[in-house]
Amino acid sequence: MDFFKHWGKARPVAEAATSHHLLVYHSLDVAAVGAAWLERSAHLLHWMAQTAGLPAPALLDWLTFWLALHDIGKFATPFQAQRPDLVQTLQGRSVAAPALGAPRHDSLGLSAWQKWLAPLAVQERWWGEAAADHDMAPWAHAVTGHHGQPGRPDLATVTRYFSTADQTSLIAFAQAMRHLFITPSVMAAVCATEPEDFEVRSQRLSWWVAGVAVLADWIGSNTEFFPYEAQPDTSLARYWQQACARAHRALDQTGVLPAACPQEQPWARLFPHIHQPSALQAWAQHTALSQGPQLHLLEDVTGAGKTEAAVMLAHRLMANGSADGYFIGLPTMATANAMYQRLVDVHVRLFASDASLTLAHGRKDLVEMFAASVLRAGKAEADPAQQDDSATTRCTRWLADHNKRALLAPAGVGTVDQALLAVLQNKHQSLRLLGLFRKVLIVDEVHACDAYMQRTLEVLLRCHAASGGSAILLSATLPQGMKQRLFDAYAQGCGAQRPALIERAYPLITSWPGAPGAVSSNRCEEVAVPTRSAMCAALCRFVTPPILTRCWPTSPKRLRRGSAWAGFATPSATRWRPRLCCVSGWHRRASRCFMPVSRWGIGWTSKPRCWRTWALAVARHNDVAGC
Repeated sequence: MDFFKHWGKARPVAEAATSHHLLVYHSLDVAAVGAAWLERSAHLLHWMAQTAGLPAPALLDWLTFWLALHDIGKFATPFQAQRPDLVQTLQGRSVAAPALGAPRHDSLGLSAWQKWLAPLAVQERWWGEAAADHDMAPWAHAVTGHHGQPGRPDLATVTRYFSTADQTSLIAFAQAMRHLFITPSVMAAVCATEPEDFEVRSQRLSWWVAGVAVLADWIGSNTEFFPYEAQPDTSLARYWQQACARAHRALDQTGVLPAACPQEQPWARLFPHIHQPSALQAWAQHTALSQGPQLHLLEDVTGAGKTEAAVMLAHRLMANGSADGYFIGLPTMATANAMYQRLVDVHVRLFASDASLTLAHGRKDLVEMFAASVLRAGKAEADPAQQDDSATTRCTRWLADHNKRALLAPAGVGTVDQALLAVLQNKHQSLRLLGLFRKVLIVDEVHACDAYMQRTLEVLLRCHAASGGSAILLSATLPQGMKQRLFDAYAQGCGAQRPALIERAYPLITSWPGAPGAVSSNRCEEVAVPTRSAMCAALCRFVTPPILTRCWPTSPKRLRRGSAWAGFATPSATRWRPRLCCVSGWHRRASRCFMPVSRWGIGWTSKPRCWRTWALAVARHNDVAGC
């Protein structure tokens, strides 16, 4: 057959036995990865089928067909001409080097679909008589955009890039894929949908279909899992079976499959070093959780244990089947590194099987603990030196190679921009969006978001809720207007009405939906909790009474001695009365134990040498429970 005369991959590793991989075989490799991943991601397959309005088995075959067409642009002469020697070998003709400015094969593939295949599909009733008017453009756009962005079709010039033989091979290949995957049951399922409704559903689903295409193409192009086949000795049906077996092995080794979650664990099991949970942590441990997507906002002073409370909530959501993993986004690389180190010990107790824990930011390679955890899947079991408990938290090499892949891991920590990029116009955003599917998105330091980040976070929450994901937001304090907009965005993604936020107490826990099964209501559960009483005691241990009773430091010498925090409070005070004050470098050590002052705003700057660092803290009166 003519479609066996086109190469698809020609970058072999040094020890490879062949110089190229046939295009038809590569197409089946990618389709096999996508099909195997969906088969083993039951929640994703069910959600995609429900969104498309098709039965799950029909959607699986339907999407497999489209994934097999992802590289039809490689039948074009400009792509084949990148290796004139292979064209001479396979087709027996000479071609000139591709002209500068020729379209990429993804755009050529979309153009070929619109120019030849779409009219042919209607003419030959590929989808059935009743589906002749269905618009398949969203599916074609999604799979041909597997290089991270949609293609740019140009029907006026597409014919100059495909010879007559190329067109014949392209059409024959598409028809072969149709006969292989579009079964009568698939045709019946597509015909049962209304054209307008099917188009709307397809457009909505196309974001995640594009992510599946990117993931399948990356894994399906890996020669470690799919060695090159240069001879057309294997039939399509037989090669498909081989590709499916290889795809399952590849998925096991890359670490992208959802990990099994254990039954709900007690607090002492997850955090044995915290003997007495705070009120916030106790709430996270005992509150009743509804099934399905939900949003929680935890507001409390720094040091009150919000992180542990969020991890406990995420664990309970995974245990009750509402989530498959988690990702924690923080404002800086330094805080992400610190969070990763805190999670290493508890991570192994959050999953019933091995699950990769990734670190996602631009300097993750400099974190020694993360670098030491990067192993090929299965190495820990084969290497006795890796059998100790410290080696159980690991990350597969494939996931660690790039930040774009990090969100595909069952668990991850990183800078919040890694998640925000899922809804921004940039390459491979669909892969990031797919990686967040059914994960608990935990965003720390929400109050630090500027207007641009806040708006982006709102869009992310809306998209995350639309795909059934839950979110937990952490903040020292949050303006009421910003809080309302975040909850409005999440409710909109769930297709629910605007939640009503009433309570203004502090510390405060706000949850939506407010009661199990109340997704359709606008009721929020708002719970006021006391903060840790130990916070005030910690301050008193760090700051001596003479310093607290002093007023503004009168000299640089006194400042250098550490006599900051002047006129702030007395150890017996029950109400903080902040004043305008100078803070020396010594205060940084104290602030690690008592950080509510960050709510009032600390500003560091440089002054003359004797006034090395200083800050202005201006605040209103604040009640501190438990003092």
